[in-house]
Amino acid sequence: MASAWRVQSQGQSSQESREKEDRRKESRSEQGCGEERREESTSSQAPPEKDNPQTEHPIILTRLFSYTDKVFGLRKQWKLRVSDSRPKAQIPTAVFPAAFFAMFSCRLPSFNELEQHRKKSSWRHWLCGSALPSADELAYASERIDPQGLRECLGHVHSRLKRNKVLAPRHGWMLAAIDGHETISSYKRCCECCLQRKVTVGDTEKIQYYPRIYHLNCSTI
Repeated sequence: MASAWRVQSQGQSSQESREKEDRRKESRSEQGCGEERREESTSSQAPPEKDNPQTEHPIILTRLFSYTDKVFGLRKQWKLRVSDSRPKAQIPTAVFPAAFFAMFSCRLPSFNELEQHRKKSSWRHWLCGSALPSADELAYASERIDPQGLRECLGHVHSRLKRNKVLAPRHGWMLAAIDGHETISSYKRCCECCLQRKVTVGDTEKIQYYPRIYHLNCSTI
């Protein structure tokens, strides 16, 4: 009798432990479902994202524009010195150097890439209150801007850097680096400043036209 009672009690205890384990599993699964429902409800109730002016226009680019205006007064210099030969121009000339500066600062490869940012209202402040010109307008104006005015602006930047002792000479000497680039080439179009070279394309020999640009960079030690 005693052995039978022990076997029965062990069977009841093992059954109770299995029932407890099943209850724990059910409670865990219910908690998981509840958490999933809460996540779905919070995601469905989340407000739609709005255009953030900081993501629309990077902070570092805004700081760069503010710095160039404060230290060098670039936009003021462009208004005073830069001119172009467009007849009946509707867009101020100073807008285009500002757009070119923004393009190179953002490392955009082309005017078409720059045109993709026309809808951003934050560009208006940098572009003297005007909208960003289209790619065709940028190309048209770039061919007619007087380069002498741009050179005078570069001279102003150089003199301001020397005044602020950024380009201070060392032992009476200034350090400069001369570099050359070939930006474009063509087999059909050329100008009086283009160089020529013979290039073998397949089995034929063609004349390629290309401009070579040299620039001098002043730097500090």
